[in-house]
Amino acid sequence: LDSSNALCTLYAAKKYMITHLVQAVIDFLTFNLKAENVCLLLSQSQLFQDEQELMDRCWKLVEVDAERVLMSDAFCDIDFTLFEEILSRDTLLTEEKLVYDAALKWAEAECGRRNLPISRVNVRNVLGNALYHIRFPAMTIYEFANGPAKMGLLTCQEINDIFLHFAAEEKPQLPFLINKRNGLTLLSCFRFQTALEGFVYFINTFYMVPKLAYFSLWNFI
Repeated sequence: LDSSNALCTLYAAKKYMITHLVQAVIDFLTFNLKAENVCLLLSQSQLFQDEQELMDRCWKLVEVDAERVLMSDAFCDIDFTLFEEILSRDTLLTEEKLVYDAALKWAEAECGRRNLPISRVNVRNVLGNALYHIRFPAMTIYEFANGPAKMGLLTCQEINDIFLHFAAEEKPQLPFLINKRNGLTLLSCFRFQTALEGFVYFINTFYMVPKLAYFSLWNFI
């Protein structure tokens, strides 16, 4: 069993209800899950309808390692439905400029699959509604001005409104989400039950211990 035949083996094992082989393949895929192959697994999600844990791991990896997932070759091969689902996720841990770059890369690949010349019009057409999952207002004004604003992908009205969003007090309504993606939820872990316990630990560690060491050295001399 290896990465080249795992999905075919899983399909056959499920078809002929070879339970132990199914589990062996699932274990193999879980162990070998990485940014470079997660899009392939998600694109074959019909094979994993009963494997919710594996699917959850896939989506968590997409969120945690979003930059490498978006820049992977496999990302350019996914279908529109999965492409739109990834772009719409609020929990991607990455900068919006990289999401934009990945979307352009996918759109150019999609133009090739449809035998369309790569042009601004065709790129926008293949992006469809997924374009509105790119959070242009969440970029810096420098990133926007030197990237999307000059590409011709957006209409003049959209570009003007986004610049007004950056600079004007009265901001126009935009068809794009304006907030940065949340990324993963950070969990706080408290070592001490109270602030006083933490303060005492800090004093003992960073104040009293060096002084005790100094006095010990002085007594030794």
